[in-house]
Amino acid sequence: MDKLLMEMIATDTLPFAVVEGAGFKRVMVKAEPRYPLKTEKFFRTKKMDEIYTAVVSKIKKLLSVENAGQYIGETFLSMLNEWEIDEERVMLVLRDSGANMVKGMRLVEMPDLSCSAHILHLVINDGLSSQRVVVDILAKLKKIATHFNHSVTALQRLSKIQEELGVPRHSIIQAVQTRWNSTLHMLVRMIEQRRAITAYASDHGHFSCLSAEEWSISSNLAETLGPLEERNV
Repeated sequence: MDKLLMEMIATDTLPFAVVEGAGFKRVMVKAEPRYPLKTEKFFRTKKMDEIYTAVVSKIKKLLSVENAGQYIGETFLSMLNEWEIDEERVMLVLRDSGANMVKGMRLVEMPDLSCSAHILHLVINDGLSSQRVVVDILAKLKKIATHFNHSVTALQRLSKIQEELGVPRHSIIQAVQTRWNSTLHMLVRMIEQRRAITAYASDHGHFSCLSAEEWSISSNLAETLGPLEERNV
């Protein structure tokens, strides 16, 4: 019953407090009087972790190269069948470079080729992550972005500082792992908002601001990455 109730809360996106509601308790007493009712804290701190761990384990297994490659290949063939496309008519399957995608196409013997844009994305990300100083700077900037993206109060305070300093009242951009150019956009916006961010950190804290040297490196990095996006990489 504990497992089923936790799955109900997760599946239906219900608040944990539902298990302490008067109506819920009446239903449970009538449906299964032998079941000892649990508190909201029990489901929030114990059962949720158990269910989460089990789901993660199952998904990892499904997404492993061995299992996912077969599934992807079979799904691709069923898609061709649904659209009544003969396999002989497929000249090329353009895919990303994920091991599961590569194996999936190999298993169904389809002509395939890695997407050059995806390869460039991986190359640029590898280049950024190869330099410790860059990794540390991006980690700081992501933490700053997270702070503002998760707090309405922080945004209001930042907006007031932007107005006082005459800085454009733009929102802070967060980088996305799957899109290298989002890192560029984050850098450009952070540089634009440097004065406002520094003033905010001085007044309210919550995160460590970049040093003068780190801001300089950020500017150079943005200048280096900028031309790549201009070429539609």
